[in-house]
Amino acid sequence: MGHSTGNRQSIRRPRRNFLKLPG
Repeated sequence: MGHSTGNRQSIRRPRRNFLKLPG
């Protein structure tokens, strides 16, 4: 469900973005 995509961004961007992404 696009989890791997969010993982890549979470590494570069703050963890706050990860929470906003659809889990």
